[in-house]
This record gives sequence, C-alpha cells and structure tokens, in this order.
Amino acid sequence: MAIEGELVLTTTTSGRAGLRQQLGAGASRTCPLVAAAGAAAFGLVHLYWLVGGTLALPEGESLYSLGPDRSPSWPLLVVDVVAIPVSAAAVLLALGMAHVGPARRIGPRRRGWIAAVVAVLCVGHAAPSVPDWFLLGTGSTATSELTEMEWLVTVVYEPVFFAGGLVFALAAWLQLRRP
Repeated sequence: MAIEGELVLTTTTSGRAGLRQQLGAGASRTCPLVAAAGAAAFGLVHLYWLVGGTLALPEGESLYSLGPDRSPSWPLLVVDVVAIPVSAAAVLLALGMAHVGPARRIGPRRRGWIAAVVAVLCVGHAAPSVPDWFLLGTGSTATSELTEMEWLVTVVYEPVFFAGGLVFALAAWLQLRRP
C-alpha cells in the first residue's frame, strides 16, 4: 500500500529498479508537450510582431515603423518570416516525441537527434549572453546600465532561448534513451 506522495521503488524481473521507468513514462510525454507549448508561444510572438505588434520590442519600434519612410524593418521581417515556420516545425517535432501528430511517424532515435540539434541551436543562440548574466548576477553590472534593447535581449529573449534549449535537450535525452 502506497501513501499519496510516497516515492515507490519497484524491482523488475531483471532486478533493475523500475523507478527510472516510472518517472520516464510521464516525463517522456510531458517534456515534449512543454517543448511544443514553448515553441508555439515563440512562433505566436513572432506572428504578433509580423502583423505589427510592439509588445516586448523597444519603445517606438515595430516591424512597420522603423524605416525612415515607414518601410518595414527588413531584419525584423526576415527574423519573423524565418522564425514562424521554424517554430511550427519545432512544435510538430515536439508533438511527435509526445506521440501526437504527423512527426510520430519518424523513428524515435531520429526524432531524438533532431531535438538534440534544436537544443544545441537554442542554447548556442543564448550562449553569448551567459557572461552578461554572470555580470548581472554578481552585481558587476546593473540593469540600469543597459539600453532598452540590451535589457530585452539579456533579460528576456536569450533566457527564453536558453530555457527552450534545455527543455528540448531533456526531451531529446528522454527520446534517445527509449529502447
């Protein structure tokens, strides 16, 4: 009889502890769903910016108001146009790892390695901000010393990339360790 909240160790017929298998079963489905939700949110933010939204952009900046003749900001346009389909692909991949959607037809090892590449790209994208996080964390740099864009990149955008990379790394690890 198990008490609610009690951690139960089981033993399989081969004598190996079944705890990892019990924990892995829920995590191997939950982690990809969290990755899918994060990728979907990321894509939706870029879609919002693509249609002219300004939330989480420096004051006065949007896709359609940066040019001197109110022409679109081409760098932001390119980032948004690329980020939306890449996010959609990441959502499909993550859902496939959770056994939902068309990507479930791809083998688990292939899905795992693709997720590992996504993880490396996300963490690699955020890596240049790690020294800034260290300086902010130790008090060597104050957030008041950062411009609005530097603050958004260091405190908002890059931590999101880093967290997404960690979630995809865990999802990849769970996918790759499956028999």
